[in-house]
Amino acid sequence: MQALLAPQSIAVIGASRNPDTLGTIILQNCISAGFTGRLIPVNPKYAGEQILGYTCEATITQETAVDMAVIVVPSTYVEQIVSECIEAQVGSVIIISAGFAEVGNQQLQERIAKKLRAANIPLLGPNCLGIIAPAARLNASFADGSPLPGGIAFASQSGAFCTALLDWALAERIGFSHFVSLGNAAGVTETELLQAWDNDPAVHAMVFYLETIHQVNAWKNSLQKTHKPIIVLQPGASTAARQASRSHTGSLAPNARITEEFYRSTGVVQVRTMRQMQSLLQLLSSNPTPKSSSESGITVVTNAGGIGVMTADILAEYTLPLAPLSEETRTLLREILPPAASVLNPIDIIGDAGKERYEATLRCLITRPEVEEILLLMSPQKNTQIVETCTMIAALQTTTKKPIRCVLTGGEKIQPGREVLEEHQVAHFPTPSEAIEALSLLRRRHKDPLPERPDTMPKHPRLATPGLQNQQITSALCAAYGIFTPPSKTCTTLKEALHFTQQYAPIVLKIDAPAAVHKTELHGVRLHLSTREEVSTAWESLQQNITEQQLEGARLLAQQMIPEDSIAVIAGIKRDPHFGPVMVVGAGGIYAELIADTALRILPTSAISTMLEGTKVGRILQGERGQHYAISALLELLERLQTLALCHPELREIDLNPVLITAEAAYAVDVKFLV
Repeated sequence: MQALLAPQSIAVIGASRNPDTLGTIILQNCISAGFTGRLIPVNPKYAGEQILGYTCEATITQETAVDMAVIVVPSTYVEQIVSECIEAQVGSVIIISAGFAEVGNQQLQERIAKKLRAANIPLLGPNCLGIIAPAARLNASFADGSPLPGGIAFASQSGAFCTALLDWALAERIGFSHFVSLGNAAGVTETELLQAWDNDPAVHAMVFYLETIHQVNAWKNSLQKTHKPIIVLQPGASTAARQASRSHTGSLAPNARITEEFYRSTGVVQVRTMRQMQSLLQLLSSNPTPKSSSESGITVVTNAGGIGVMTADILAEYTLPLAPLSEETRTLLREILPPAASVLNPIDIIGDAGKERYEATLRCLITRPEVEEILLLMSPQKNTQIVETCTMIAALQTTTKKPIRCVLTGGEKIQPGREVLEEHQVAHFPTPSEAIEALSLLRRRHKDPLPERPDTMPKHPRLATPGLQNQQITSALCAAYGIFTPPSKTCTTLKEALHFTQQYAPIVLKIDAPAAVHKTELHGVRLHLSTREEVSTAWESLQQNITEQQLEGARLLAQQMIPEDSIAVIAGIKRDPHFGPVMVVGAGGIYAELIADTALRILPTSAISTMLEGTKVGRILQGERGQHYAISALLELLERLQTLALCHPELREIDLNPVLITAEAAYAVDVKFLV
């Protein structure tokens, strides 16, 4: 990867005497970036001639011996040129050319990628913008401009997103260590870049724009290993495919939620908009590094009381705490501020504050132990010395490790202050909400512990028959994996149902049939049956339903009824085509999808015990209203459900709805296994 990220010599294959061709633009960008290594234009049409001051070669050979070959020719010639690059033993290849998988030419792309893989040569592209590494004075791209040097590494699967972000970053003076367009990612993917950047001390944070994930497991393993901040913008939440599901679990686990859980569990900050990404880039490009603890208090300084109050509300909305100021700190602030000022947090230094008052306040605060991070608000008022104050802030920030984040509200009058902060890489935002949202996103970073292999448990034989499994198989699987279900019996005669009632009354009688997935919708459940008359009436009614609805293979299932003071929970597994088995748990019953009070975990996971923390049903189970439920029994059931899912990859969906939680136990009342 060194030959790709920091080459010492570059051949641009396809450069010409025409300054408007992509090959020549790339060669010019290499020159403009101040590249100090060898540059070789390659084009048989201009062999021996000068292109931008460099002698053009007819073809690339072993004598050329370059670290990087940038190919900018029509796609029909690329495969032959790649073969020449392999023979010439180039260090890396960038294919700028389009005309591959993005237009349906998948086979050509795969042949080229396979050849380079076999030769152990990294491939960037095809159909990409190229690569920029400011510290290496490298701009092997056709981008219009080059970013400033910095500590952020950026990669994108969209060339247009690259150019848009680059233009914004130049205006905001945001610096990058690398700026990479992945294109079709036939060779180097986001995973290889992350691994290389994780080992690069010059890279402090990584940012990705991804439209798809290549090799999910490798990506996940790499994310788990790094401790550097990682930001991902991955669109598609609104158009995510929702596969037809035969269970509540499947409908409660759409692709967008699974992707969100994937990034949450690996410590990645997933953003939804370009504006969110830009706000985080502001923070990450500034010094010092943003606080990572959600408990760290924020101290707000403002020259506008109303904006200060609004900021306090927004902090509360994002559950970010205001730092509690000690009496000693408030006494010191009273000595330097006018009587009308407020020394509570937010600290209102009032509207006539100039540079001296801002500076005195900040110098006091950075010495105080309870002050960890300062959010400074400035609105353009009559006495506001905007440029002078911002210059002071930039200088003061170099003397302290306590971050000073600025919110400069306004337009034309405040703009000179923004320019000063940009020049000195002090993070600034146009509104309090944008600043607080960015701080909140970074503080939420958390990695779930790497999961251990589940305890060995009895493994049921593989299920071969596709579709919904019958009650016999369902009961056997639950018993094999220790998932507790109420006493049940499939009854073929009314006499059997009556005998079961004598043992377990009150009972539930319900239809058991391949087509009866959601029994309530088919009016296929009868509750609270204790007497002979009640059971007989329910039996006749359900048999009539079976006949009217032509339910093939239908039988009636008798089951002991769980006490009514239980809480209904849904627990299940959906096997996602990209991420594998996903567990869902939350509020259950017939309104599970309507309530949608659920949490997800991608399996295997060691974080099942925390699944219920963000749900309302979890609060109820923890004793919100003084009632106590067997939440430990539910968590044990979820652990066993995980083991079952990992041992049986043929199970496409598992649906336990409801699981009824009493004070003593957790009963899986209705269980479906779908192969």
